[in-house]
Amino acid sequence: MIRVVDAICGAGKTTWVFDHIRNNTDKRWLFVSPYLTEVGDGKTKGRIQLELPALDFKAPGTSSLSKSSHLKNLLSAGHNIACTHALFDNIDKDTVQIIYENGYHLIIDETIDMIEVWKEYHPQDITALAEAGMIHVADSGRVEWNHIKYPNYKGRDLSVKNKCDTGSLWLYGDNIFIARTPPCVIEAAKTTTILTYLFEGSLMAAWLKVNKLSYTPYYPEGLRSEKEIKRVIKEKLSIIDTPKKVIELQRDDKGMYAPHTFSYTWFENADSDTLKTLGSSLENARQKIMPKGEYFWTAPIGKTPYKQLKLMAHKRWQTDLEGDDD
Repeated sequence: MIRVVDAICGAGKTTWVFDHIRNNTDKRWLFVSPYLTEVGDGKTKGRIQLELPALDFKAPGTSSLSKSSHLKNLLSAGHNIACTHALFDNIDKDTVQIIYENGYHLIIDETIDMIEVWKEYHPQDITALAEAGMIHVADSGRVEWNHIKYPNYKGRDLSVKNKCDTGSLWLYGDNIFIARTPPCVIEAAKTTTILTYLFEGSLMAAWLKVNKLSYTPYYPEGLRSEKEIKRVIKEKLSIIDTPKKVIELQRDDKGMYAPHTFSYTWFENADSDTLKTLGSSLENARQKIMPKGEYFWTAPIGKTPYKQLKLMAHKRWQTDLEGDDD
């Protein structure tokens, strides 16, 4: 059974799923989240461990083994487990079998890209694998491992072998790997619950349909409605006139509006004087136009965020990015 809890951020999806797990402590849980702060790293507890201490969720990472091998061991032992999307994407066929045999219930927080370009391998790497006879490509485009020539392979290309064995590796053109999560990964769990927003139209929804995996929309009792949340946002939303200097920064040399101003690329290419002008304008607006109080400011500010914030920021501004540019 696959059910999709599709609700706007702030509706209470995570609170509901924590309560749902607390009410079903007799089940085995595999909780997959995109964020390490949610799942923990094996040494530091994440939100899942802190919210559900009685269920003793384990996170792969405290073993001398690789995270994938540690995950397999934890599943074999029947622990409740929290792991990241990235780790879940790379499970092998043995891990899938353990999930099935131990009757795990799967929670996926936010949709996973079930089809993506596998960037770990460059075209020359793929050519080398083929020339060494380690892989061959079926007529369908699926990449298959040469088990006759390399039956017990444990080398640096083990991830290729594992993906071949789960049927998740495909070749696009002559030298691009495409990783397609096989349906057995979802089918192995007794139940799967996906927490998301705007699920229809997502890559994961398309993947489920292509693989003929039916799913049911589910809206738990007690979740806040989208209408209510948007009403609260509207009440709190205050739009001020854009400061003159900020408007000037949005124009090119000919005085025309420049698209993509304040995008990641814009911040990446902005010089020191431009960043200082933007910072001064924001601080001036905060002091003279906006109500008194504390403010949070965020933007996609490039590869060296702390350096750029130092140029922009008023001395009273604080950031948690110090040292992150190293």
